[in-house]
Amino acid sequence: MQNPPLPALLANLHFTVHDQGARVWYAVRAPDKRFLRLGRMEYLIASALDGQRSACDVVAAVGEVAEPTTQGTELVSEEDVLKVVSWLGKSGLIQRPDGAPPMTAAARKFSFNPIYTKIPLVAGKHLERVGGWFAPWLSWPVLVAVLILWLIAAIGVLSNWRLFSTTTAKLFVSDGWLWWGVAWLVLKTAHELGHAVMAVRVGSQIRSAGISLIFMAPVPYVDLSDLWTIPNRWQRILCCAGGILVEMTLAALAALMAVSTDNQALQYFCCAVATMGTVTTLAFNASPLIRFDGYFVFSDLLNYPNLYTEAQMAAKQFLFKCLLPWRPARQRMSVALVIYGLACYQYRIVMMVSLAIGTILAMQGVGVALVAWGAYATLIAPLLNLRKARLAQAAVLNSNPSNNTQLNNTQLNNSQLNNFQLNGNPPDNTATTDSAVDCTSASWLGRHREIVFSGGVLATICLLAVVVPSPIQPTIPGYVALRDPQLIRAEADGFLTEILVSGECRIEAGDLIARLSNPDLETELGLKRIELTIADETIALKRAQGHLAELQSATAQRDALSLQVAQLARRVENLNVRSPSAGQLVQNDLASRVGLFLKAGEPLAMVARAEELELVATVGQLDVASLRAVVGQPIEVRLSGSTALTGTLEKVEPRASDRLQEPLLAAIYGGPLAVQVQQSESGEEELKLLQPRFEMHLRLEPDMAAQVTPGQMVWLHTPGQPATLLDAVSRWCQVKWQALLQQSKQPS
Repeated sequence: MQNPPLPALLANLHFTVHDQGARVWYAVRAPDKRFLRLGRMEYLIASALDGQRSACDVVAAVGEVAEPTTQGTELVSEEDVLKVVSWLGKSGLIQRPDGAPPMTAAARKFSFNPIYTKIPLVAGKHLERVGGWFAPWLSWPVLVAVLILWLIAAIGVLSNWRLFSTTTAKLFVSDGWLWWGVAWLVLKTAHELGHAVMAVRVGSQIRSAGISLIFMAPVPYVDLSDLWTIPNRWQRILCCAGGILVEMTLAALAALMAVSTDNQALQYFCCAVATMGTVTTLAFNASPLIRFDGYFVFSDLLNYPNLYTEAQMAAKQFLFKCLLPWRPARQRMSVALVIYGLACYQYRIVMMVSLAIGTILAMQGVGVALVAWGAYATLIAPLLNLRKARLAQAAVLNSNPSNNTQLNNTQLNNSQLNNFQLNGNPPDNTATTDSAVDCTSASWLGRHREIVFSGGVLATICLLAVVVPSPIQPTIPGYVALRDPQLIRAEADGFLTEILVSGECRIEAGDLIARLSNPDLETELGLKRIELTIADETIALKRAQGHLAELQSATAQRDALSLQVAQLARRVENLNVRSPSAGQLVQNDLASRVGLFLKAGEPLAMVARAEELELVATVGQLDVASLRAVVGQPIEVRLSGSTALTGTLEKVEPRASDRLQEPLLAAIYGGPLAVQVQQSESGEEELKLLQPRFEMHLRLEPDMAAQVTPGQMVWLHTPGQPATLLDAVSRWCQVKWQALLQQSKQPS
């Protein structure tokens, strides 16, 4: 039987040739305004579809223009032609036999997705007119000036880092949302305008502009889908990076203004713009792990147009290969492609979960409903639609076995093409009848081996999660403290001129630590000694002259001068700083205070005695009960560098406190505990914990105390059996969730 002719390709399709050295591909705009990518072979097959050629004729036509392979075999088979025609039919690029418009060419109805929805507001031609005003400014001199501006801004911020960081830190409060919101609106509007200006500059059409709702948060957008009509990849890179360049330029200007002005309100706004225009932009817009600007720049730099899609398919194929190793691979996999695909999956999951948690905390009950709706629309609804499509496909194939036989013989008539457009699967050469016989004759285990294997893998993972100890065990943060600290203080006023010890060393009682200098005091002592010498000579003279009354007066004056000289000499001697007791010298910051004037009584360092060292830790509500049950027993303690010690638990405070006494444990100083900085009634700075914690004390033996230093951070292991993987994950999730809930309850 002669093969029937294949349907014709749609007329008036515009193909853009992307010639990238050895790789050539084609971009075509579908009737539904999507851009599709075709390889050279797909393009040759599509070009041969004129409505009169059969699959065999298309193979011959392609063979006339295509180069033969090194083995001398044909480049394309009839099966390949049928698969390409099926894909073209699903994409809406070929004519339907009944003359109806292509299936995918119908206008898409607006559907609200609670996670991501695009609402077009402005026609592209209006944005092109605005972009045309700024397009002439895009030149090499302007680019050089922008780079110089970035460099000057970086130097200015580093030179005034304390001012910039202090002002920015004040914005991380509940009342700072206004500054962040205004900065967000300004930056994102400028970002999208930057894309529009670059698109006009490279000659790309702008379809529309509007607002994207990501979990109901408004984000401006510009539709630059027609950028694929630009064959020059460097122009596409410039257009994709235009928004990032504009944001970073505005951030540089804002940073310079923040460190130059004294207006506090302007400083807050400029710091918000500078921070969001750099950190947020580089973390999200410039990230190559999600289909934002950074990804398109990255893919064009690598000359890999379908990088994201192929990486996702490679990662999915890798996971299926791990679970079902006997299945043949249907997707090209490489180490780099799989790693990139897995990283994209992880980034997307983390970002979506973070946005969902933020939505719940911000909107409470409404946020829960919104996230649940989004989860259904994104996860459950596609699975239900896929199941429905498979059931429909099975019904069509079972109801028409003649079509099934023709498909397996690679015969594709017009009615079969419509079936493939409906079910979305390319033809398969496997014999359906033989497959059915095999399924019938095979054992239950053979027919369900995928389910059995997947269930076994899942059961093994669950068993390991509840049995295998976690590599990272739950710990309690603490620090080394002194019960009765021995402070070394300055006994007299003076300038610190000489330091006789270095760092944290061992000292004995009476050892000289440092010397102070007080020129006024030393001069006064010299003058008093001169006066004392004069008084002695006067007494000797009066005694020789026999003036008894004057002798008594001179003697009283000398006694007073002697007392003053003794007092001044003692003060001068106190300029020598000595250790009050033997021990380890700690908190020695004398080197940073050389040349400074120190007042009497000011602490200079601390002497740590082994018998006075203890460990103080802060424990949460989850562990306090288990720790109270082991009071008086030893607990393992870890120092930095994996050094292990043992301390005896002496007591756990009966009440929890939300005040953190040791700044070393605060997250803002590099510690593990999240805190908020507040001002006390006396005006001093206080660290308030987001969740109250209990304080516990451990005693160290003298031989172990020699291995630690006061102020050193330590980690205590919770008593009992090691935590399993499931315990560690559930504990981490519980702690993080409680912290988020507590933070959301803070008064605004």
